[in-house]
Amino acid sequence: MGNNAKDEAIIVSTIVLGIKLGCSTIAEGVENQRQLHFLKQHGCEEIQGYYFYQPMQAPKIEHELLNQCKKNNGLVCLPAHKITAISRHYM
Repeated sequence: MGNNAKDEAIIVSTIVLGIKLGCSTIAEGVENQRQLHFLKQHGCEEIQGYYFYQPMQAPKIEHELLNQCKKNNGLVCLPAHKITAISRHYM
């Protein structure tokens, strides 16, 4: 995922901290399958990034918001993508 072992250690420790504190972890900036697999392997629960959505023109965003979004307290947002079958070996 990262460019070196230190980057990966920071990412993993952040995920583990979130798990231990009972917080949902969301990785931003996921761009490829390798990054997705790394995050899934280490227990990250959700992702956002170019891997699922590239920058879009306003009409396309409107379409996505109207057809695939959740409403919560009057706010509309594109959901982060859930990662299934996460590993919990750090707990």
